[in-house]
Amino acid sequence: MRAGPSGTTPASRGSTSFSARTVVTSSRRGGTRHLCTRVGSTAVGFYTGAGSERQPVVRPWRAAGTATRTAGACRVVDNRLSSWQHVPMWDRAASRRAPWPTEHFPFQSRYVDVDGHRIHYVDEGKGPVLLFLHPAPAAAFMYREFIAALRERFRCVALDYPGFGLSVARSDSLLTLEEYAGAVAGFVDAVDLRAITLVLHDAGGPIGFRAAAMAPDRYGAFVVSDTFAFPLREFRLVRTVLRFVSTSAAVRALNRRLNLLPRLVSTVAPVRRRLPREVRRTYRALFPTPESRDRILDLLRELARGDDFLERTEEGIRRHFRSRPALLMYGQYDPVRLLGFMRRFEQMFPNHRSRVVRWEGHFPHEGSPERMIAEIIDWMEDVEKGAYGEAHAGRRAADPAHPDGVSLPWQP
Repeated sequence: MRAGPSGTTPASRGSTSFSARTVVTSSRRGGTRHLCTRVGSTAVGFYTGAGSERQPVVRPWRAAGTATRTAGACRVVDNRLSSWQHVPMWDRAASRRAPWPTEHFPFQSRYVDVDGHRIHYVDEGKGPVLLFLHPAPAAAFMYREFIAALRERFRCVALDYPGFGLSVARSDSLLTLEEYAGAVAGFVDAVDLRAITLVLHDAGGPIGFRAAAMAPDRYGAFVVSDTFAFPLREFRLVRTVLRFVSTSAAVRALNRRLNLLPRLVSTVAPVRRRLPREVRRTYRALFPTPESRDRILDLLRELARGDDFLERTEEGIRRHFRSRPALLMYGQYDPVRLLGFMRRFEQMFPNHRSRVVRWEGHFPHEGSPERMIAEIIDWMEDVEKGAYGEAHAGRRAADPAHPDGVSLPWQP
């Protein structure tokens, strides 16, 4: 495959013509010729020959002095451009296609502008609102099975944080935890969600609780799993691990080169089942560039050094949500449960129900989603019946129907 000379070259398909600034390469595959050219700051791929009935494929123009894949089998070379830096932000958002197969994520993608960010989200079903916030090395895609199962009873809303999944951050600079929380709060206001049950996991815990404290009247209950919302100075081992993972040059290099963390989430983290190959590929496709993979570690680094933010978050829970119902679900072998995170939340939420997801670790959502979904449905029915009134606070009873050996905060 060889690149042509620079210059102005017309490229056309049917009656449509484009003025191309930089010449491209071409290749043949299966009788179809793939052509690729630049139009402004966008790479456009054309199919001629046997596949000429296909529409042009638009991708952001990406090059950094070496051949870079843009559309189909096309490659371009241009030393004057560097990665995404010279591609207008909305060109990036418009050309970023959903990386998942429809059968695994059969939901309509929606977008809303919040504080300069382009937020991708899905909004499925009708009824009480469930708002899902994802962990650091994932996106709304992680909740696909929850949304599919729960949308018959609830309105299920799941978003991608700025710079994650299909959402586009307003800039390439590092976002603070306060900015992530502000983006979630702005999203809730823009979509006008009310009476929300917030479903939190991993990094979604501190981000979600902080966002909720910005508009506490919009939130009614919480589903808390494998997360925290308090300073880590009391949990030095967790903070040390977070600091090492997020600041290690070796880990960052492996993550940039091999997409390490999304790969681990989709392969090692689920304990009770092996995810389909398409799902594993999708996890990797959610972070297609080294820069997008850096955001995972940047978020973890913010959590490791975010004690001031976490103090404000914990204070917000005490002030606004102590009497609200909470469902606590942690993997049986999740290290953070064994270190006491679940017990800490039990103290913070007197009106709680606790569940241990057997044989699972830090990502039970992928290993045992059907068990967690059943618990959410059962608990939400009790919440809607008013079983978690303040009069029940502090009353605890063993639940014989759930041999996972946890306790309820109320006596039926």
